Amino acid sequence: MKKSRERHFSKRNFSDPKSSQNNKTDHQRTHYQLIILWRLILYTSMSYGLSFLFINAGRQPIHTEQIQVKGSKKIGAQSIVNASEIGFPKALIEINPKEVELNLLKNLPLNRVSIRRGLFPPNLEIELQEKKPIAFAKRRSSKGEEQGMLDKEGFWIPLKIANKIEPPVKPLYVDGWMASHRESISIILANREKLGSALEKITLTPNGEIILKTKAFKAIYLGRNILKLKEQLKTISQLSKSLPSSFLYTSKTSIDIRDPKKPELQLSKTFE
Repeated sequence: MKKSRERHFSKRNFSDPKSSQNNKTDHQRTHYQLIILWRLILYTSMSYGLSFLFINAGRQPIHTEQIQVKGSKKIGAQSIVNASEIGFPKALIEINPKEVELNLLKNLPLNRVSIRRGLFPPNLEIELQEKKPIAFAKRRSSKGEEQGMLDKEGFWIPLKIANKIEPPVKPLYVDGWMASHRESISIILANREKLGSALEKITLTPNGEIILKTKAFKAIYLGRNILKLKEQLKTISQLSKSLPSSFLYTSKTSIDIRDPKKPELQLSKTFE
């Protein structure tokens, strides 16, 4: 009888800890699963809620007064609306930033456009980098003579667009602008401060000849060879420093540097 009790006691003591441990593990597992479930419900609810808010905000129409323009003093929200070529008011979600960007670059004197759509509150934030015209220009076409301006890279800016930005600081004129000579014009403009005297005018003749006028020289004949252009510009600087003052800053002195190694000094009135 005693042995039977001892056997029963020993068996009970051996089995109870294991059963208790299993119950504890089951409880922890259930608790963990409940946490996961609540998190899932919470995240799902938040996702649906945020999605509703985003969609609702995106459907709000954007009016002119909700367009914020940065980077320009002259180009405002109304100019943006006119140049964007999309009808306003327009739902925020329906506005294609890339399309607006391309239209603004086409219709306004801009180098860069950055567009950000804001949801809370709904708005359109547009940051602009304006072109800086450095020369007044004229070009000839089938429609006649057209006035405009040029930026430092020689790109044409129509006058109706150029009026929206600050004009050139110094009086510099390009007569006879042609797209085929844009690179040559760009090189000349980039080196205009290295010519020994102020550059006043660039003339392009119908056959492509380039003629410069500076404060020191009435006319500088460069020809049409763009490969010699940088060397020619250096020659102008050297001549401005080396020629006697009696040949400079007059209305008679011209130089022909089609061959920059053999510049020809001319005293004539053939170029106006």
